[in-house]
Amino acid sequence: MLPPTTSNNLQTGQVTISWIKPNDRNNAIDKYRIEVQSFTDNTQWIETLATCDGTNELIVTTRTCSVPMETLLAAPYGYTLSSTIKARVYAHN
Repeated sequence: MLPPTTSNNLQTGQVTISWIKPNDRNNAIDKYRIEVQSFTDNTQWIETLATCDGTNELIVTTRTCSVPMETLLAAPYGYTLSSTIKARVYAHN
């Protein structure tokens, strides 16, 4: 699976995470696990279920979700405004 991309929308204050559908091996993908790396502890990867719940049918279909930047600036993420947001996505079928 290719790594997801992240983009900041300064107008909405959202960070959008998007990814390309991986090979499903003829078995439909029913959910994704979407994680964002902690900036303060790069060994920690955290799901943001409030806004990027990979079981949400719309997120499964569009392969995109958004996280408020204010969420990523706070603990446990600890990003700064100039940080590169790192995310990873796992498919489940």
